Amino acid sequence: MVRQIIKYTIIVILVVIVLLWFLGGGAGKVINAARSFHFLSFSDLLTSSTSLSTFQLPWQPAMPTIDINPVGLPGDEGVPSYPPSNSSSAQASPYTGQVGILEGAARTQTTSGQYIELRAQGGLTSPLNISGWSLESALTGVRAYVPQASTLFRQGRINPVINVTLPSGGTAVVLTGISPVGVSFRENKCTGYLGTLQPFVPPLEQSCPSPLASIPRTAENEAALGANCFEYLATLPSCTFPTSLPASLSNACRSAIQNKLSYNGCVNQYSGSTAFARNAWRLFLAQGAPLWDGEHDVIRLLDGQGRVVDVINY
Repeated sequence: MVRQIIKYTIIVILVVIVLLWFLGGGAGKVINAARSFHFLSFSDLLTSSTSLSTFQLPWQPAMPTIDINPVGLPGDEGVPSYPPSNSSSAQASPYTGQVGILEGAARTQTTSGQYIELRAQGGLTSPLNISGWSLESALTGVRAYVPQASTLFRQGRINPVINVTLPSGGTAVVLTGISPVGVSFRENKCTGYLGTLQPFVPPLEQSCPSPLASIPRTAENEAALGANCFEYLATLPSCTFPTSLPASLSNACRSAIQNKLSYNGCVNQYSGSTAFARNAWRLFLAQGAPLWDGEHDVIRLLDGQGRVVDVINY
């Protein structure tokens, strides 16, 4: 009895399915759907572009479409997004026209000899702080930041550094390599002495106080040092520290020369005088390879916000 019930139930279900099939279009709809299915090659079966992905039997329900939008993963909100260094460089800086770039020796392909110059234009009402500004090659994307510097460099000691400010007409030589004295610095009326001990590119200005200005020929000094001391001083050029002194000089003369005719001796004597500090800086980027191309480059000066202050193209 139970077997007969199951048998008749299966027959009824099959009849219902066949009726639904004919009501839904029957064999003709299946044939038309099959005709719409095609692919050019067997490889089409492996791609989503073939009509196989859209083939549907008459009794299959339509598949819903789902739009998937990218979402941030947990923790992504704490990761900053850094735009390229030149992403904001199309924006003009409010300092445009106040500081300009000079090519200098940008084409030189040694770190010790490659440099460019920055010059503040005349008419500035207050000095511009350029530490944190940067120089960028628009061609290679290489970028280096203007460092801090010592405002009163002294030899043989650790020199504190401060932000670099350019007053009206002020200049900064920005060198690619490392500093011969270990730090960037502001030039002064004594820095010519540094150039006699180590090479600087470009050469430091040789305009130190003359030896006879540092050790003036007064009656008191002549009596203490001897007349031949001043005769010898008259033969020395500025910014020169003599390493070999004549045997005829007195010990007092030798001591005066060693104490006064040197960089530190000059700083000790003149740092409090007017016009001691110059409106010129030597800034060293401390790079191990040249930054700017030897044939062609586009160098941009960017302010602290990455906006273009000036551009040179060579």
